[in-house]
Amino acid sequence: MKKVLYVDDEIINRKIFSKYMEDYDVEATLMDNGNDALKVMEEEQFDLVFLDHIMPEITGLELLMAIQSMELSPNTYTPFIALTANPIENAEDLYLDAGFSAYMKKPIEKGAMESVMSRFLPGSKKSEAPKEPVPAGAGKPEGSEETGSQSTDMATPDAKTIEEMFYGTEAAQNGPKGEAAPIWMESSDILDFDEGVRINGSKEGYFDTLRIFKNNSRQKIDQLEEAFSEMNIPDYGILTHSLKSAATIIGAGKLANYAEFMEKACNNGDEETLKVDHGDFIKEYKKVVELLSNNLTDFLVPDIGHLEYEQEGLRRLVLLISSKENISTRAMENHLREGRCKVETCPPYPELAGNKVEDAELVVFNMDDTIYERKDLITFFKERCVESGKGLILVGEVNDYEYIKKEMGENYITDYMPLPLDISAFMKSINHYFDNYEVRSRLRHRILLVDDDEIYTSTIERWLSGLYDIDVAGSAVEAISRMERKKPDVLLLDYAMPVTDGAQFLEYLRKDEATAGISVIFLTGSQDRNSVMKVVDLSPQGYLLKSIDKNTLIERLETFFVTGSLG
Repeated sequence: MKKVLYVDDEIINRKIFSKYMEDYDVEATLMDNGNDALKVMEEEQFDLVFLDHIMPEITGLELLMAIQSMELSPNTYTPFIALTANPIENAEDLYLDAGFSAYMKKPIEKGAMESVMSRFLPGSKKSEAPKEPVPAGAGKPEGSEETGSQSTDMATPDAKTIEEMFYGTEAAQNGPKGEAAPIWMESSDILDFDEGVRINGSKEGYFDTLRIFKNNSRQKIDQLEEAFSEMNIPDYGILTHSLKSAATIIGAGKLANYAEFMEKACNNGDEETLKVDHGDFIKEYKKVVELLSNNLTDFLVPDIGHLEYEQEGLRRLVLLISSKENISTRAMENHLREGRCKVETCPPYPELAGNKVEDAELVVFNMDDTIYERKDLITFFKERCVESGKGLILVGEVNDYEYIKKEMGENYITDYMPLPLDISAFMKSINHYFDNYEVRSRLRHRILLVDDDEIYTSTIERWLSGLYDIDVAGSAVEAISRMERKKPDVLLLDYAMPVTDGAQFLEYLRKDEATAGISVIFLTGSQDRNSVMKVVDLSPQGYLLKSIDKNTLIERLETFFVTGSLG
């Protein structure tokens, strides 16, 4: 297997390169500085090396010269590709004269990468037939025309050609995979979604790059501030050079242009420009970081299909209760949706939230003064949320949390998130809850309650929903329809129903091979006990009085699922 080395101090560039190398049958080594790369190249031979021209401590050109000066280097005849974000007139001649075999502009386009790999490592692309290699030191091919920046051999394909390489001819006509920008990006002019997807190859790859940019930017901003305070122009120039490339990759055009402007000021030793523009430059940088921090999670969420969730009854539906419309609320809503949750929003009034909470699996309450003004909120959360098996996560000031904890009891609260909200910790709590909820849901027994009394069914459903996967049908016909979608482990069947009573329905079930094995427990009034036992030949698992209290019902059902008997 061919070995490739890529040296670049910018993590986003390394990430893009690594993604490209997935298409090739090569062993790729990625390094972030020239000194470490030099040590590796003194001992290990590579078939192709990519060097960023401008890096801290030692540049790509200095690294190449160090290799060339060695008497016995394992990489004396290795092709070296220069990487630069500052293409200048006659750049190719300059790099070739310095000993590079070719050069590439950053950010690297996939088409340009394919040209280089095909030229220097023919046959390395997966499922590609080998071609005759071009000698690494051959420079420009005979008869090639001067382009001013790259040879014809290295010319970057036009935008249409690049999109065809990425997505195929049809997709190139319709845009990158037909992906739509998220609302938070559409409403801002800070990021160019289409450009970001084009460069990164997919929406998923783009968002992965955005996460890397966000998570590394705090440190980069601190480094820029430090370099500015010490007026360390060389370091400031290297940092802005790196940022220019990274900003281009994520489609932050305005920031990339500003970084290029500041880099040029450093190259000219223009301290006055740095002093005048540094504040606005950092403000633009922080604007990008703030947009990402408020709307982008720190982790990739597994892609679990919608149909699988519907089949398992796992919807990840979150009810976000809040009377506030602020950054924290918007960030929670955006992150929840990105984290494959369905989100319903509602103000903190039980009369409005009542219907929505029935379908939700988790309630997030963004606390405010309404908890002191409306005592029924506490009762609502305790009875309609937690006792029904739904999680409750509180977000807000610690005093508000202490008040609710005192009124409700700590055991009723799934988690608490203080302000200012740590959105990463918030999403970890959400996913932790659903990871456990989903496991419990898959393990929970499925109960179908069949009864025409809506008041009774709503009561039983509320009692059991936190413990079992419970569904309700008001008639035998409706029960058949529900069983076709989701086969229950047990039927709680009203014995005295109109039209088709419990005995008739049980007889129907036993005659059908698909439903013959379903456990059936009759629900009955005390006067019906003798009637129920008359159908013993149809093998019901027993009966429960409809006057049974909640705790006894739960205890009897738990006994049944463990022993097969109601006890």
